[in-house]
Amino acid sequence: MSEEEKSPGNKPKAPRIKPKEQGIKPKVKSTKREAIVEKTDNAPQTNKIEIEHSKPEIEKMDVQHHPDIEKKGLKEYLLEGVMIFFAVFMGFIAENIREYITNRHKEKDLIVMLASELKNDTTNLRILSTVYLPVHNKWVDSAHLYTHTLPIKGNERKIYTAILNATAWSLYTPPDATLNTIKSTGGFDLIESQKVKSSLLAYSTRVELYLKDSEFLINVQHSVDTAMVSVIDESLSQKTVANQYSRLEKGSSNFLTEADIPADIQFATYNKEAFIIFDRKIDQADNSVNDLFGQYQKLREDEINLLQLLQEEYDLDK
Repeated sequence: MSEEEKSPGNKPKAPRIKPKEQGIKPKVKSTKREAIVEKTDNAPQTNKIEIEHSKPEIEKMDVQHHPDIEKKGLKEYLLEGVMIFFAVFMGFIAENIREYITNRHKEKDLIVMLASELKNDTTNLRILSTVYLPVHNKWVDSAHLYTHTLPIKGNERKIYTAILNATAWSLYTPPDATLNTIKSTGGFDLIESQKVKSSLLAYSTRVELYLKDSEFLINVQHSVDTAMVSVIDESLSQKTVANQYSRLEKGSSNFLTEADIPADIQFATYNKEAFIIFDRKIDQADNSVNDLFGQYQKLREDEINLLQLLQEEYDLDK
């Protein structure tokens, strides 16, 4: 080494490196496109880093691929259609069966109620026809005889007993509760048997005819009760009528005896002609009652026939 090189104060100078040796390209006039690229390359690298960061996450995500669906053939569509139709059809049939069973239960309940009412009513009609009417007619005859032949004074209890029993009305009331229910709530359509329907219609017509005729009888009986005050004191009538109802509640006959009449009874009038006029009203009402006797018998026959039919068609206990 030379002395200049060895001296400590003199540092060795770094050798000059030519641009070519430093790896730096010499400045060359670049085109516009190259300038844009260079500018872009020198831009902040933030977006590049974010994109590079997100790449692994995207690569980790599972991608769900839809499986290839095999197209159905015409036979498969037809089979599915037939199965749907069959399911709907079976549901329709099941609903009809359920409705049919429900209707039969409703029908049976109505018939049982009607049969029970008919049984009671046939008993009432039998009592009216065989017990009440014959006894009532005898008292009507007695009232007519007493008022026409006996002196009013001294025979008050006998005459009054006959008059009260001759005006003790006992009218028939049809069992229309269940019958009206059948007619008004569509119960008639629930009945399947045409025989039962025909018998019900015939019986219903008979009841309506009776009710129409009995309206006249009610008016006649009301006129008799009103005319009674012309011969008998009203307070006495109310007292004895209450006695009659008391006997009925105890299960006794509604006909009174002379023992039920007070011994000191006094009439409102002792004019014999007034009693004879009143007796004519009793006869008029009695004629109306006996006119209904034929209807009582026909109603009872219809009820017995209808009851037998219901027992046969619905297997009811007799």
